[in-house]
Amino acid sequence: MTIRSYFYDAGFQNGVRFDEQQINAMSNAFQKATEVLGVKENAPPIVHKVIARIAEAAKDGHCDPQELCKRALNALQGIGNPHVRRHQTVPERRAF
Repeated sequence: MTIRSYFYDAGFQNGVRFDEQQINAMSNAFQKATEVLGVKENAPPIVHKVIARIAEAAKDGHCDPQELCKRALNALQGIGNPHVRRHQTVPERRAF
């Protein structure tokens, strides 16, 4: 199952249908979050928590990958996840 499939499923389970733009944003946010956390995409249960937090933020109307990633990491910090240290932050987007 691809990461995109997980986001389609997460939306379906929450009664939300994410469009292609949202799925792309969530996929990008997921890649950045797993990079910041230093975990591989196939390392459950942290991966499932990241997916759930990103989908939650997208459901609330956020579609910027940077914002989705930040919200997911902040939510994971709030539940005392050992993979997320308080000093970890999402790198700011670089101007091109």
